[in-house]
Amino acid sequence: MEQQITATLLDESGNEMEQTFTVERKFVVAEKEYLALIPAGDEENVYLFAFTETDGDVTLLEIESDEEYDRVADAYEKAMEES
Repeated sequence: MEQQITATLLDESGNEMEQTFTVERKFVVAEKEYLALIPAGDEENVYLFAFTETDGDVTLLEIESDEEYDRVADAYEKAMEES
C-alpha cells in the first residue's frame, strides 16, 4: 500500500495550501533524509523535500540551495534507474 501524506505548503505569495502526496521514495544523500513526493492528481511531477520524522509526524523541509537540490535530484534519478 502506498503511503500518503497531507502537507500544508506556502505558495509564492505566502498563502497556505493543503496538498496530498503519495510518497514515491525515501532516500538518503550525504547522511540527510529526503522524500520524493507525487502530488495527488498530478502523476507527472515529483517534488523533493528534506524531512524529519518525530513520533510518526513528518515535517517537510525546503532544500536550501541549488547545489543541494542538484545532488538530491541526481541521487533520485539514479535510484529510479536502478529500480
